[in-house]
Amino acid sequence: MSSLIDELKDRKVIRTMVSYAVVAFVVMQLVEIIFPIFDFPNWTAQFVIILLVLGLPVSVVVSWMTTGHQRVL
Repeated sequence: MSSLIDELKDRKVIRTMVSYAVVAFVVMQLVEIIFPIFDFPNWTAQFVIILLVLGLPVSVVVSWMTTGHQRVL
């Protein structure tokens, strides 16, 4: 278990998850404030939240696959 956590730290997956959570929270707050002002239908806010939830695993996989260890020429 410790080696998995170390690997996640090395690949910066945890940082990506925390950053994504903070940005998703800000986006949800903005949606809650702005969408009623412009009279958007209720389903649009739900759609944004669903996209944010589905985007988390995608960002984690991309973060895992791109290790950040790039070769310098």
